[in-house]
Amino acid sequence: MKRRTTFNEMLARVERQDAESLINPARLANRLAKSLQGRARTRAYSVKHAALAALTESFPGSTRVTIDPVLPDFVLVHFDAEPASRAASRPTLSLHAPAANFIARRNHR
Repeated sequence: MKRRTTFNEMLARVERQDAESLINPARLANRLAKSLQGRARTRAYSVKHAALAALTESFPGSTRVTIDPVLPDFVLVHFDAEPASRAASRPTLSLHAPAANFIARRNHR
């Protein structure tokens, strides 16, 4: 007998797809930026930072933003695929972004 998919299961699947639609451009822009120079590099990093900001705003329960201990002008944005209750889970995303981008966004809310 085929079991019906619950609404919460469908919601979890769609949520993961939505998160991936932000994670993938951030990763791609980060890789591209490392190989570019000048305005193209700046633009690629802007795309990455915008995607990370949208990820933190859209999924506050799955993201953590911490100050980088080595580069205090930057933050690390961590996205955890699993709920925070699973301490052993590893983030599926961990990228740098300028701290000023996240401070400015927090102040405009």
